[in-house]
Amino acid sequence: MIRGPRRWLARGALAVATALPLCGCSLFVPALPASPRGMLTALPSDLPRQEGAAPASATLLVAAPHTQRAYDTTQMAYSLHEHEIAYYRDHEWAATPSDMLQPLLVSALERTHRFAAVLGSPYVARSTYVLQVQVGELVQDFTAPTAALRLSLHVQLTHNVTRHAVSEEIVVSEPMAQRSPEAGIAAANRAVAQALREVARFVVDNAVD
Repeated sequence: MIRGPRRWLARGALAVATALPLCGCSLFVPALPASPRGMLTALPSDLPRQEGAAPASATLLVAAPHTQRAYDTTQMAYSLHEHEIAYYRDHEWAATPSDMLQPLLVSALERTHRFAAVLGSPYVARSTYVLQVQVGELVQDFTAPTAALRLSLHVQLTHNVTRHAVSEEIVVSEPMAQRSPEAGIAAANRAVAQALREVARFVVDNAVD
């Protein structure tokens, strides 16, 4: 016979051993799948190029883009009615539009060969030019019979010495193959590639010393 504290320890051990088979299944419950996350990665293949037009020392700083508040989120926006937006429950972007666009802007502008260097924030040294971009919209528009991804950018190029600045509005509407978030992601990448082409053209045309 087990007496005293040893008896309670034995009973405790037996209780744990008995409980383990009952709760063991809960220890290995597979995690729920994460929500699908869309990414903006497209770069245009036919970028404008302007060899030798800028001094060898000319550099361009691409400031971190700003995004209008309604779209400054990883939530994926769509619109069923004019002047209204909503967000998908089970689909989202992998990062905010600003975070996804800045490296694409840098890569696209590097490929124009217009500058000795194209730099991205948080680079703080002085550059010849600075490009500022604001994302006005990134939305799957279902208000018309043909669904479309709408992307709008406001871009401004400033010469850091003369302080001369020029700006332009870029609006791209890319048809969607169907009314679904997956089709919206594909259309967004096509729209981004087209917008980057227009940004590159704007910069090459206006970076004149």
